[in-house]
Amino acid sequence: MQTIELDFTATSHVSRLDAAFRIRGTLEWQLREEFLKGVQHAFSRRPDLAARLHGGRIVRLGKRGGSRSSLFPSKKNAAASHVAVYMPVESRLEQAYALCLERHPSVVAYRTQAISIEIPGGRAHWPDFLILDDRGRIFVREVKHSKNFLTDDYRSKVEWVDTFLSRVGVDYALVDRDELPSDLALQHFKSIHHSYARIPSKFEIEHALAAIPSLLPCPYQTLVEALGDVAKHLLFVGVLKIDWEKPFDMGATVWK
Repeated sequence: MQTIELDFTATSHVSRLDAAFRIRGTLEWQLREEFLKGVQHAFSRRPDLAARLHGGRIVRLGKRGGSRSSLFPSKKNAAASHVAVYMPVESRLEQAYALCLERHPSVVAYRTQAISIEIPGGRAHWPDFLILDDRGRIFVREVKHSKNFLTDDYRSKVEWVDTFLSRVGVDYALVDRDELPSDLALQHFKSIHHSYARIPSKFEIEHALAAIPSLLPCPYQTLVEALGDVAKHLLFVGVLKIDWEKPFDMGATVWK
């Protein structure tokens, strides 16, 4: 089975800087400049003393209705001096999406509840995820259980947000549960992600990749005994493969 990856292909010609954005003084230029200041501020925030990396809107932790807000341990967003930082998420579905962002090879960093977008009526809308990829592009994503069961008011709101973000050159989309990996695969991702402390260095990864051809295919335990946490990381990010839809244990077969 192929590793499930998220699609960050722009849905329209919006993730680029065209002439309208480069002409200083145009409305599009002004909107984009103001929005990018918010993006830069979001990615410049530092964790607090408890290693929590809050967004612009503070998420209250604890159970609320059928959802549970919590702190997700992110290695990808941690500075070199931190093993991990803790990102506030408002539901298990957002936890699942954060796991997928941790795995995605193109994602450099992301923030939760990071930017405020003013919508008609003087209200503020806080999208779930602000994402930066390795080409310097910005993506805004919101996670919902189903796109088919949104209220008319919510549909109107996200259509306005989509139009606004298109004007400033940012790709926006709703992601629902059906676009994420299965519950079993997510359970395996979480188990592996939590089993090692930090992202290995480039040298450690290169050393492991040189040794891997002589080891594979092999049981997961054999790989971990030979390469330690680097093996766990390479499996988590999809460089190494297992069948995520089968029960996972130390005897699971790993290949490349």
